[in-house]
This record gives sequence, C-alpha cells and structure tokens, in this order.
Amino acid sequence: METLGDQILERRLDLKLTVRELGKNMGVTMLTVYKWEYRLENPHPRLYAEIVKFLGYEPDIFVRRYLGEKILAYRKLHGNSQRQLALMLGVHKTTLRQWEKDRRGV
Repeated sequence: METLGDQILERRLDLKLTVRELGKNMGVTMLTVYKWEYRLENPHPRLYAEIVKFLGYEPDIFVRRYLGEKILAYRKLHGNSQRQLALMLGVHKTTLRQWEKDRRGV
C-alpha cells in the first residue's frame, strides 16, 4: 500500500499539475505539498474532504470499519513498520500486531 503522500504525488503527476498549482487548489503552500509527497508531514484532517475530491476516491484509512483495520491502514498509509508505530505508541510490537488483528482490546 502506498502512503497518502505517494497517492497525492501520483495523482498530481497524472494530472500534470505542478506543486504550486496543487498547493493553490488545496489552499496550502508548495512546501506543504512537498512535505506530503516526501513523507515529512501528513495532511491536516480538515483537508481530507479536499484530498478525497482530488484523488477521486477515499484512501483506505478513511473507510475502514473496525479499529484493527484502521490501525493497520494508518500504519501503512504513513509508511511505518509495526515496530515504528509500536514505539511511537509506547507499546510492544506484539501488542500492536494483536490490535491490528482485533485480537486484543485497546
């Protein structure tokens, strides 16, 4: 699965838009778009509706139903390994793995 930044970059290139044009359309700076595309920053949640409109579909993280699915989609969307996300959350990677499989309460 690609990260959200990868999906934005791919769509921008498909549409032959410059970073400046996409930023203007989204109401953000060129630098912000670069940060998304190079995985340095994630889009602010207030922009999700605009991103869905731009992409033409809802990225996995927006449509997942169960918490484990959402955790897994979030991790993959942001390009994190289980170990990296577990460290960020302050839990053991085995615990995170169980959460992703909906086998243990959060």
